[in-house]
Amino acid sequence: MRKLLFILMLLPAILFGQNKNTFKVKKQQPEIYVAAIDSNYWDNSISIQELLKAGKIQLLSNYADSARITRFTLSAGVNGNFYDWVSNNDSLTSRMRAKLIDVADGAYIIIKDIQIQTRRNQRRNINGLALKIDSKHRTVNRRLHYPILQAGICGYLKDSISKSQLLQIGKIEFLGGDSDSTKILGFDLEIPQAGAFVVYSSQTEYLTKEMISHILQLAKGSYLVFDNIRCRLSNGTIRILKELDIQVF
Repeated sequence: MRKLLFILMLLPAILFGQNKNTFKVKKQQPEIYVAAIDSNYWDNSISIQELLKAGKIQLLSNYADSARITRFTLSAGVNGNFYDWVSNNDSLTSRMRAKLIDVADGAYIIIKDIQIQTRRNQRRNINGLALKIDSKHRTVNRRLHYPILQAGICGYLKDSISKSQLLQIGKIEFLGGDSDSTKILGFDLEIPQAGAFVVYSSQTEYLTKEMISHILQLAKGSYLVFDNIRCRLSNGTIRILKELDIQVF
């Protein structure tokens, strides 16, 4: 009996010890979802005519066909007052269309609180858009080429994160494409303070001691802007990634 138990105890080592490379976990690329107007991801300006013609916001993603926008909020200043309008799908509402005509040239509109429903029936919030109204603007017919190049935190594009989680992770990372062979070279962290921005710079993907010290003092609801995010792609090309706006709670 003892001999049988001894053999049973050794059995896992015999089976798995001889095949150390048999079991591997394949790292999956995160499903990245980005909002845009008329597939124009890189342009931060738009005319009212272009916005009304597009009529909706859309998802840019390798997985866009398997997710849909279920809700968003459009914020804009009209005649000295600031308004929020909510849509329960991906399209501008009739009220949004009526009010957008009165938005002054040079003003900004904010598309925020964008909620999506994924193919797994999961609901997520994705980063919003800040667009400057320019009556002379004309969209360049340039479509986004996949894979999307974007920085994120903890494998996702986040628009909010707890202070403790941010400090525990302590870095930003590259999302999309060949993330294993792409290196973040540095970034700037901009923190609003007294009507201006305090700017810190990092020469790696990690938060610096000065950044951490300032983040520790932030109140809940504060915003952080990760800007000038530099990365080296697998082919050696240096790229500047789109900024990452995050609210801490």
